[in-house]
Amino acid sequence: MSLCRLVYPNAKNFDAIIRTLSNIADEAEVIIEKDNVFMRALDPAKVSLIEITIPTSSLIEFELPTDKVVIGLNLSSLIKALPRLKKGDKVSLLADEGFYEILIEGDVKKRYRFRSIEVAVSEVPELNIQFKVRAVLLSSAFRDVIKDFEDSEGIEFIADSPEYLLFRALGLNTQAKLSKTSGSLIDLVVEEPSKSIYDTDYLSRIVELLSVSNTVELSYGTDIPVSINFKLADETSIKYLLAPKA
Repeated sequence: MSLCRLVYPNAKNFDAIIRTLSNIADEAEVIIEKDNVFMRALDPAKVSLIEITIPTSSLIEFELPTDKVVIGLNLSSLIKALPRLKKGDKVSLLADEGFYEILIEGDVKKRYRFRSIEVAVSEVPELNIQFKVRAVLLSSAFRDVIKDFEDSEGIEFIADSPEYLLFRALGLNTQAKLSKTSGSLIDLVVEEPSKSIYDTDYLSRIVELLSVSNTVELSYGTDIPVSINFKLADETSIKYLLAPKA
């Protein structure tokens, strides 16, 4: 059988993608089509959903002998088998509907073969959320807020001014303000003053991917999910949807 074959341009980013997916869920769906490679994972508690889109135009090599290939990743098995990838490694994925292989070429060539599984995440319905706040900020600043508040019970997002975005750590009596004057906040649109609390542990699960991006967009409102969107340097885009803390 002819295999789909792709070569990802950045081994470090690929490693961050796989490890972030494994932090969120036990399994992930991968849909490979002519224009994009689409990855999606839903955490077992159905609190968070991550969607990753890789344009095939950004790949070093890409071959797709059919219209579409869908594979399911058993993330726990995958993460146990794969070593940490290094800058300069060449990462290739070969797949059909039954199996997929990951080939890592660095100091030593290594090949890993896995059986594709059925993933129920494809049943998740599309959500139509009316966000009231949209903020664009430095990924490094948002990452630092999450890491600094990692021992908190939750992080409250507060927007009541177009000049700054406030984050409050529940249980720590600590807060952080990102403002336009400091340069950490690039843009902020507040249609309606809003605040909502999100679980710190779930936010921490995307820190590794935030470390390899430049800016991040947050869209949220009072007591509704937050949509966290950002891109990597290779044009891979990430959307992380997280429900408010109960």
